[in-house]
Amino acid sequence: MDCFVGKKKSSQREKGLGGLTEKVRLFQEEMKAIMCEREKESRAYERDMVVFAFKEAEWKQERKKLKEELKRLRKGSGRERRED
Repeated sequence: MDCFVGKKKSSQREKGLGGLTEKVRLFQEEMKAIMCEREKESRAYERDMVVFAFKEAEWKQERKKLKEELKRLRKGSGRERRED
């Protein structure tokens, strides 16, 4: 009889181990999916940062042009006032 009891316990242990193995496999798949999603988000963030850097450079150039134009207009309006 002891022989059957031992096999029964062993069978239950294997079932438990199989269940745990399946849970581990599912968690690994879930982690892989999460990490893949995170990588996609990271690449999208980097693209956004590059786009922002280009936009920022454009804004700085535009600001510089506007300052130069303002300076030129101020000089021009100063001459007209002196002539009048």
